[in-house]
Amino acid sequence: MLAMVVLLAIVYNIPSFFEHDIRNVSNDCLATVEPQLVYSSMRTNKLYFILYKTLIYFLFRFLFPLACLTYLNARLVYILRRQFSQQQQLLHPSSSPETVDCPLSEVPRPNAKSRWSPQKLSVCRRDQDFVAATVHQIRQ
Repeated sequence: MLAMVVLLAIVYNIPSFFEHDIRNVSNDCLATVEPQLVYSSMRTNKLYFILYKTLIYFLFRFLFPLACLTYLNARLVYILRRQFSQQQQLLHPSSSPETVDCPLSEVPRPNAKSRWSPQKLSVCRRDQDFVAATVHQIRQ
């Protein structure tokens, strides 16, 4: 990625090295010839000025950076919202039919009469496995 940015910067700036010429201009007062920096014919070309100095300048210095920042900001907001909702689901499980409130320290005994059905018990064990895997990932 960095190499691509450096390459684009070099390619973008190559024409600016050819915008000026050095011409020898005579100085009548001192009767000498002095070098002077002047615009080249490429720089005075209207098409070059409109395309390079206006359009490409606008794209490289304004539109591309703004588009990248907008995309990255939207992606960051999306990821943060997704992480927040996952955190909320872990902290406050909903009472939907697929989830069952299952205290991790309380495992029902098979012989005891309780409100635990085999289906609820399997969901509870699946949730315990998920929490154990999550804790294992955090510790690593």
